[in-house]
Order: sequence, then structure tokens, then C-alpha cells
Amino acid sequence: MGYLLDQVQKWRTFLENYGEPQEVDLQAAKQADVRNVWTYWSRGSDFLSNELVESPEVIGYFITPRQWTADSGSLTFVETEWVDCPTCEENEEDDDWDSDSCEECEGSGPFSIYIPDCLDAQTEEEVLARRELS
Repeated sequence: MGYLLDQVQKWRTFLENYGEPQEVDLQAAKQADVRNVWTYWSRGSDFLSNELVESPEVIGYFITPRQWTADSGSLTFVETEWVDCPTCEENEEDDDWDSDSCEECEGSGPFSIYIPDCLDAQTEEEVLARRELS
């Protein structure tokens, strides 16, 4: 299994174990049992961690129906993954290649993939097919 499918599997497992997350504000997160709270971070890539943290890097908070336990360890899940344009990557060593004329990415470079939208994907190709221009 490749990296993208690993990320998809982490989300599948997360949903099976903890249920569908519901976005809440900081006040609601503080009122909830901390074992139901997940912090949504932005540190290069967006991800969720099983903790309640106040920080400028925090985008928001989620609560889940089922609690995480001390045995869960530190759980993090990438929500948005960035991948290079395969056409540009394939041609990067060609001196005549002009990425601005790339028909696949139209010169914008990386694509974003929203991992939770890929839960039914079975192959890396199916995950990559859901990419969006940045």
C-alpha cells in the first residue's frame, strides 16, 4: 500500500473507532470531555490530533461520539495532502519543458487531495484522480 492509501486507511480506522467528527468552537471543546476532543492543526499540512490545545497554529476543534483512550497513543491524521503534478514531475529534467504550458496543472504545480473524500478509493490511482488544482 502506498502513502496516500495509508492516509485513507487512517481515516477509515478513525471513523470506525471514534465516529464522525463534529466541528465545534473552543468554548464547546473546553466543555466537552477531553477524550472526545480533537484539535485541527495547520503545520504545513492540516491534521487532527487527540488533544485540546490553544495555539495560533490551531484551525479549529472537533468532538467525536466515541472517546479515545490512553492506549490510543498520539493519533494524527492528515486531512489535505499535496502532491506534485505528475506531468511536470515526469518532465522536470527536460530543458525544453515549460510547466506554464502543462495541460494537466496549467502551470499551478501541486494538487491538493482532501483525504476524507477518498474513503471509497481502493488504489493510489483512484486517490490521485480526486486531486484538485491548488
